[in-house]
Amino acid sequence: MRRIVEGMGHAVTTCDGAEQALERAEEGSFDVILCDIFMPDSDGVTLLRSLRRRGDDTPVILMSGVADPLKPIEGIESGACCFITKPVTADLLESTLERVLR
Repeated sequence: MRRIVEGMGHAVTTCDGAEQALERAEEGSFDVILCDIFMPDSDGVTLLRSLRRRGDDTPVILMSGVADPLKPIEGIESGACCFITKPVTADLLESTLERVLR
């Protein structure tokens, strides 16, 4: 995914989990956050809620390869701009990012 996004001309910052993502979000601003629902130290919905509580309104795209019908709904209700399922194709990632960044 990193190569695809960089190939679109965007800078990419990666994080190992939700805590690191929160730290990075405090250090600077981002145009969009692409976040997996399931992470080693938390989950994407919890990260999203933490960002919103801090006043961060960066668009968040949630993604997952696990078929849990409630997580996408929970994510959208918590303020995610969209949800994509994995495996993510280059075309899907590019079109989603283009739409969100407009």
